[in-house]
Amino acid sequence: MASVSSSLVTGSPFSDVYRGDFNGKEVAIKRVRFSGSREEISRSKKALLIGIQYGTSIQHPNILCPVPMPTYSTISIQNIPWDDMGPSSVSLMSPWMINGNISDYLRNHQGLNKMTLINDIAEGLAYLHNKGVVHGNLHPHNVLVQDNGVPVLSDFGLSNILSNIERSSMSHYQSPELILGISRNVPTPMSDVWSFGCVTLELLINNSPFDDCHGDLALVMALYQEQHPFKTDDLSAAEKPFNEAAWPLVMTCFNYNPGGRAGIDEIHSSIRQRGQEYPSPRRVGEGANKARL
Repeated sequence: MASVSSSLVTGSPFSDVYRGDFNGKEVAIKRVRFSGSREEISRSKKALLIGIQYGTSIQHPNILCPVPMPTYSTISIQNIPWDDMGPSSVSLMSPWMINGNISDYLRNHQGLNKMTLINDIAEGLAYLHNKGVVHGNLHPHNVLVQDNGVPVLSDFGLSNILSNIERSSMSHYQSPELILGISRNVPTPMSDVWSFGCVTLELLINNSPFDDCHGDLALVMALYQEQHPFKTDDLSAAEKPFNEAAWPLVMTCFNYNPGGRAGIDEIHSSIRQRGQEYPSPRRVGEGANKARL
């Protein structure tokens, strides 16, 4: 029997996340809502469930694979407005990450080796790309941290299914071709690389990409002018942890021509060589948790 706590952890018009218990394990339960006609909702739900089913074949220490909730007859609901849980929504379960997302983790843990964390993110993304999977919505809130300090990528592939409006909430991390409609709003491995570059530099300098662009219009204008997502002073600070081979590759992430960006495999290889020079941020004596139920 699964019980769901009555406290909402986080929510948006498109999804809510609850903290619950399933067979004695603490879990996160994400309720994804769909909009549109009955046919559109049916197609979206089917695509999501097919994607989740495919995700069961993905096993990597830096990837979080949710699973669909069991049928409602096996769930104990406690004071949650689940009356709209019917045909227009799907609920997914994954292990509860007590450390939260990677931004939360770094705020609460000083002195960590950020390069090792960045290497783990690159490794997870490279694994997805080698499996033919595009993440499509990579940003710090979708990088969760396990109990042992190992980051995992979550919500991969959902961007092809969820509303474009939901994705726009993190548009500062999305590539120019997606925001400007050049790629017909279809994420690609190269759009993931742009997002990876944004996440990497934000972790190093604690500033968000295009942090002086307030509102969609300002962001679109900056992209039309092909501005760099980060200020020159920020770039100088971010360069220090990288070696001479890795930094130029990371900088290709911000090429406005997707074909001019390095692939994540090449970037990961250069970062991994640098990251091996530093101690791990994980707690001593702990191995990698399996990000599965």
